[in-house]
Amino acid sequence: MIDRTERPSFVKKLQAHGIASTRAEKLRYGVEVIHAALCNMDSHNRKMFDKAYGGDQGIYKLLWDFSEHEVGLRDILPLDEDGEVQD
Repeated sequence: MIDRTERPSFVKKLQAHGIASTRAEKLRYGVEVIHAALCNMDSHNRKMFDKAYGGDQGIYKLLWDFSEHEVGLRDILPLDEDGEVQD
């Protein structure tokens, strides 16, 4: 079992990057919801999710698809014509 007592919390890590505590808590909640949704998938849905969003750019592609109607998110996660996150 992994000993997590020595690790800083996700919120603390975000705050260490200069993110305000209120925004860090919102991000923690959002990631927690995504994590729970993934954990609760059956094997078929997990395979379909991995097929669509697996790999290095997976979370960015997921957010990009979500942002189809969320203009602000597309502005901070621009993808190139191949669907890869622009540097």
